Amino acid sequence: MRNTKPNLILTKLHPPLVRENTIARERLAAHVRAAVNRRVTLLCAGPGYGKTTLIARSLSELRAPLLWYSLSRSDNDIITFYTYVTAACEREWRGFARAMRPAFAPRANNPTLTEAFAAAWVNQLAKRVTDDFVFVLDDFQLVEHTPLLCETLDLMIRHAPPQAHFVIATRAAPALSCLPRLRAEGAALEINEDDLRFNADEAAALFQDCLALELAEPTRAALVEQIEGWALGLMMAGQSLKARAAKSISYANENGAGEKETLSLRALLPYDDKRVQFEYLSEEVLRQQPPPTADFLTSSAILSRLEPALCDAALGRSDSAEQLRRLEKHCVFVMRTPDGWLRYHRLFREFLLHQLEREPERRETLHRRAAQYFQNHGEDESAIAHWLEVGARRDAARMIVTIADDLFCARRFDTLAFWFEQLSANEFAEFPTLWLYWGKICQAQHQAEAALEYFDRAAERFTAQGDLLGLSAVLNEKAHLLDWRNGDHVEAERLQREALSYVGAEHHRQRAALLANLARNQLSAGNTDAAQTLYREALALYESDRQGQLTTLLNPGSWLFHSLGDFLQAVAVLRRAEQLAQELNDARAMEVANNMSVNLYFLGRFQSAREYAVQALALARAHGDAHQESFALMNEANALEMTCGASYTDLHQQYLDALHIEQRLDNRRFIIATLVFMMILMRHNGENAEAALRGQQALKLANERGLRWLQCFVSVQMGAAQIWLDADAARVTLDQALQLALECGDLYHTMASHFWLASLEHSANDAHYLEHLRECLRLAVAQNYDYFFRSEMQAAIPLLVAALENDVWSAYVTPLLVKMGARAVDSLEPLLHHPRVDARQRAQRALEQMGVTRAPRSSRPRASSPPKITLRAFGNFSVWRGDELVAERAWGRRKCKRLLKYLTLAPNHTLSKDAAVELLSADSEPQAANANFYRTLYNLRRVLEPLAPESGSNYIALQGGLVSLVMENIAQIDADDFTRAMEAGRVHARQGDFVAARQEFSNAVELYVDDVATDDLFDDWVQAPREKFLKMYRAALSELGNFAALACEWERATDYYARSFQKEASDETVCLKLMHCLTQLGRRADALAVYETCERALGELGLEPTKELRAVRVFAQ
Repeated sequence: MRNTKPNLILTKLHPPLVRENTIARERLAAHVRAAVNRRVTLLCAGPGYGKTTLIARSLSELRAPLLWYSLSRSDNDIITFYTYVTAACEREWRGFARAMRPAFAPRANNPTLTEAFAAAWVNQLAKRVTDDFVFVLDDFQLVEHTPLLCETLDLMIRHAPPQAHFVIATRAAPALSCLPRLRAEGAALEINEDDLRFNADEAAALFQDCLALELAEPTRAALVEQIEGWALGLMMAGQSLKARAAKSISYANENGAGEKETLSLRALLPYDDKRVQFEYLSEEVLRQQPPPTADFLTSSAILSRLEPALCDAALGRSDSAEQLRRLEKHCVFVMRTPDGWLRYHRLFREFLLHQLEREPERRETLHRRAAQYFQNHGEDESAIAHWLEVGARRDAARMIVTIADDLFCARRFDTLAFWFEQLSANEFAEFPTLWLYWGKICQAQHQAEAALEYFDRAAERFTAQGDLLGLSAVLNEKAHLLDWRNGDHVEAERLQREALSYVGAEHHRQRAALLANLARNQLSAGNTDAAQTLYREALALYESDRQGQLTTLLNPGSWLFHSLGDFLQAVAVLRRAEQLAQELNDARAMEVANNMSVNLYFLGRFQSAREYAVQALALARAHGDAHQESFALMNEANALEMTCGASYTDLHQQYLDALHIEQRLDNRRFIIATLVFMMILMRHNGENAEAALRGQQALKLANERGLRWLQCFVSVQMGAAQIWLDADAARVTLDQALQLALECGDLYHTMASHFWLASLEHSANDAHYLEHLRECLRLAVAQNYDYFFRSEMQAAIPLLVAALENDVWSAYVTPLLVKMGARAVDSLEPLLHHPRVDARQRAQRALEQMGVTRAPRSSRPRASSPPKITLRAFGNFSVWRGDELVAERAWGRRKCKRLLKYLTLAPNHTLSKDAAVELLSADSEPQAANANFYRTLYNLRRVLEPLAPESGSNYIALQGGLVSLVMENIAQIDADDFTRAMEAGRVHARQGDFVAARQEFSNAVELYVDDVATDDLFDDWVQAPREKFLKMYRAALSELGNFAALACEWERATDYYARSFQKEASDETVCLKLMHCLTQLGRRADALAVYETCERALGELGLEPTKELRAVRVFAQ
C-alpha cells in the first residue's frame, strides 16, 4: 500500500466561484440550506443538471463552517482520499492534520486502516467541534467504485458528532449502508433529477439574468419542454440562440408561430446550434462509458421505449437488462415513464441518433431489424416508423393501408397525414386506398375541395386497377360529401347507386356502408320513408360489425328518428351507440354525447342534456374537433336557456361562438341549426324582430341546399316569432312549415306548427283555433310531447286553459296545467266563473290538484275592485298581489319584471313610452324595439292579472304616450313609505320634536332591508335611485346615531354609526363618530381597526386621512 504523502491540488478544497448573475433557485436552495438540520443531503442527477452550482450558491452565505472536497478519478486511491479529507478539516481546525498522522501508519490490511482512519477522524472532530458544520463531497460518482472508500465514508457518517452534516453530489446513489436508516429517521434528504429540472420560470430567469436573452414565452416554453429542464442544455441552447440573434425565432413569432406545439427542438435549434451540446455529451457522457454500453446507447436510440426484452429482440442483443440497469443507476439521461418503461432524454436521444448516422449501414440494419420485429409482433405504427426511417416506403405504405381505417376511426388524422407526406407518387399509384383516406381526412377537417381532388385521384387509380370495391368506396365518400356540403342530393344519389352496383351481395360491409349513406341522402331530401327502409337494411348487414353499427346508428339512425320527431327512439338508438363507443374506445363518443344532448333537450330532460353537452365539449376539445365543439356549445346553451342557468347575454355569446366556428368550417346544416336555437332564445326574451331576422338568414341557407327538414325546422320558429310582428306573414310561414312537416313525416314539427297556428288564431279571437289546437293535442298525446308545452309555457297556458274550457283532451291537459303550477293558476281562476257548469268543474279539479282551493260560482260577476298590489323595492324586487307573493317563476322573462321596477322607482311612477322603449331595447331597431315594448307590457299585465289583455289593466296604464302605475290599486310601495318617513323625520327635527323625529327615522331604517333592487345590480338606470336611497338611509342612521350619542347610549350609537360606516368606509365623519363611541366603550382595538379600514378605503381613492382623524387614532392608541 502506498503511504507517501500525495501532492494536493488545493483548489479542490475550495467551493467553485459563484457568479453574481447565477440564478437563485429558491425552491431547491431552501432544501440545501437546511442541510444543517439533517445528517445527509444527497443530490443525485446526470451531468449538467446544476448540482454543484446549486450547492455552492445555496451555501455561500452559510454561517456554519463549510468544508468542500471536489473529487476526481485519482482520488480512488484510499490514501489520497484520506489526505484530502484531512486537509479539508485542517483548513477549519489548525493542527487537525498533525493529530491524524498516526491513522496513516502502515497496517497489515486495509480494513484496519479504514476503521483506524474513521475512528481518528471522528475522535478529532469530537474534541474540536462545538458548532454545526457542513462537509460537501462533490462528484462522488468518480470514486464510488472503490469499496474501501465507500466503507470509510459510511463509518464517518455513522459516527461523526451530531454537529457534522454531509452534502453529497453524485450521478448515482452511493452504496452506503447507513442511508436506509437515515431515510427512515428523516435524517436524509434526496434531491433527484426530476427536482433539478428547470421549470418555465427558472428558465426565463436563466435566459434573462445569465444570458441577457429575451425570448417569447412560447419559444421559452418549447425549449424547456424539449430540453426537459436540463440546466446545461438550456444554457448552451440560449448561447446558441443569442449567437445567431434568434433570427429564426423572431421570424416565427412575427409570422404568428406562437403555438407551443409548433416549435420543435429541431426547428428551434438546427444541428449547427446544437453542436456544442453534442460535443459535451460526446466527451462527458458517451466516451466515459465502457464500449458495450456506448454501443448499446447508439443502437437503442432508434427505439422510443426501452424495455429489456424489446431491446434484445429488436436489436439482436442479450445484455439489454444489464445495460438498462446501469444507465438508470448512473443517471445517464434515461427516465422512467408513468407506464414503467424507460426512455432517453429527448436531446440525448437526438445526440445518439446523430452519432448513429455516421454508420449508415449499421443504422439501416438496426432499423430494418426493428421494423421486422414490430411488424411480426403486431405493433404496426412502430414498424411503419422504422420502415420510413430507412426509406422503405413501399413496405410502409403496405402497412399503412392495413391500419388506415382504425386510425381514421380513432381520429388520428395527424399521424396518417404525416405518413402520407413521406410517401412518393409511386406508393399512392400502387395503393390508391391512401388517396381515399387522405380525402376522408380532408372531408373530416372540412376541406371539401381538397377532399374531392383526392377522391378523384383514388377513383382514377382504382379504375385503372379494375378494383370495383375500391372504386365503390370512393364514390360513396364523394357522394356523401356532395350531399352533406353542397346539398346536391340528385348527383349524390346517382353516385351512391352506381357504387352499389359494383358491390356484390357477399360484401356485406361495403353494401351496408353504401346503404347507410344512401339513407342519409334520402333523409336530407326529406324522403323519410325511403331513408327508414335503407337504414334498417344497412343495420341488418352490419350485424357482426360493431364499427359499422356505430357509424350507422349515429347517422342516419339517430338523425332519422330525430327528424321524425321520435326522440325516445332516437335516444334508444344512441344508448346502443354509446355502449358500442365505450366498448370500442371510439373517439366518436363525443358525437354520441352531442346527439344524445340534442334529443334529450327535445324530451325536456334539460339537466341530462347539459351533462352530455359538457361531456361532448371536453372530448371535442381534447380531440381538436371544431365542429363537435361548436355542436356541444350549442347544446349546452340550449339546456342552460331552458333551466335559466345563464344570463341572456352569456347565452347569446355562446351561440355566437358556436355560430362563428361553423361559419369558419362552412358547415351549412349546423349554421342553420345554431341560428334556429338563437331564434328560440331571442323569442323567449321578447326580441321577436331580431329572431325573425335570424330566421330569414337560416331559411335562405336551407333553401339554397334543398334541405327540406331544416326548412321546416326554421319555418316553425320563424312563424312563432312573426306572430307578434306581422300576423299575416306568420300565418303564411306557419302554413308552409305545416306542409313541410307533413311531407317529411315529422310529427314533432307538425304538432308545433298546429300549436303556433292555434296561438295565432286564438290571439285574434278566431274560433278556428280549436281545430289546430285539437290536432296539436292529438299528436302530443300520441307521441308524448308534453315537454313541448312546458318549454313554451307562456304561449301554452292560455291555449291549454282554452282546451280545458272546451273539453278538448281535458284528461291530458289537466296534468300539464298542474305541472305548470302557480303560473297557470291565474289563468284557470276565471273559469270558475264560467257560465257552463262542466267548465267550472274542470277548472276546480285542476286547481285542487295544484293544492289551490277555490269555490266555483254559477255566475261570473266581475269583482268590484281588483286585489291591491304591494311593491317592495328594497332588497330583491318583489310584488305581492293581496297577501300572495308573485312567485319568481311567474315572471317568465326578466324584462316584464324590469319594466315594473322602472315604474316603481320612476318619479311619480311614470315613464314616457319612448323612455320605456329605450330602456328595454336600447340596441334594437325601432320597429323591433317598439314590438318588444308592447310584448313586455302584455306579459307584465298577464303576470299581474291574467285577464288584463282582454279587459284592460287595473295596475298599468298606457295613455297619452305615458306608461304609469294606477296608484288607486297600489296598496304600498316601500320606497314611497321610506321617503315619507325621512321627510317627516326631518320636519320634526327642524321643529325640535326629537322624539317624533327619532321614531320616523327608525321607521325609515326598518324599511331599508337592503339596497334597492339587489337582484339587478348591473342595470345602469337603477343605479341612480339606488344611490339616492342609500344616501338617505345613511343620513337616517347618522341622525339616529347622533340622538343616541347625545343621550350617552354608546352601544346604540355604535350600532347606527357602524351600519352607516359599513356602507361607505371612506366617510371620515362617520368614522370619527364611530371611533369616539368605541373609545367610550373601552373598545380601543376595535376603534383602531375602524381607522385602518377607513385608511384603506381612502387609499383606494388616492386620498389620505385628515389630521383630525389621525389625531383620534393617536388618542385611541
